[in-house]
Amino acid sequence: MQAISLWQPYASLIAAKVKPFETRHWPAQSHRIGQRIAIHAALRRPTQAEVAELSDDVAEALGFCHWHKRIPYGAVVCTAKLIGCHRVTHWNGQKPVLGKRGEIEDDGFGDYSTGRYCWELADVEVFDPAIPVKGAQGWWTWVNT
Repeated sequence: MQAISLWQPYASLIAAKVKPFETRHWPAQSHRIGQRIAIHAALRRPTQAEVAELSDDVAEALGFCHWHKRIPYGAVVCTAKLIGCHRVTHWNGQKPVLGKRGEIEDDGFGDYSTGRYCWELADVEVFDPAIPVKGAQGWWTWVNT
């Protein structure tokens, strides 16, 4: 299965089903659309500034305080089906517009700047506990043994 590593708390927010889009500056390849992918939480821990900036929103989304100490690092946290890749064409008032996909809610957990790509995720299956594994940058192959 193809996998992608994300910094925390973003991998856990996908697993919690509160982050339906992963935003990137590059599009997902069309042959990956419709496939299930693994979401890996990188080993990198958030800085104190990032924790302070995200703290209340992430605590509310995940349902617990001190999230940066309680979420997994260096592990596959879930799989999800990559059901679409959309480019942010513009903002319509307070909401980003994703080409033909149209207007969406800004979940507050991605960079929805004009020109960025939104990978739409669905059918999230969570691993509890998360499965420890070394990740990599970009796409990489994960074999769940």
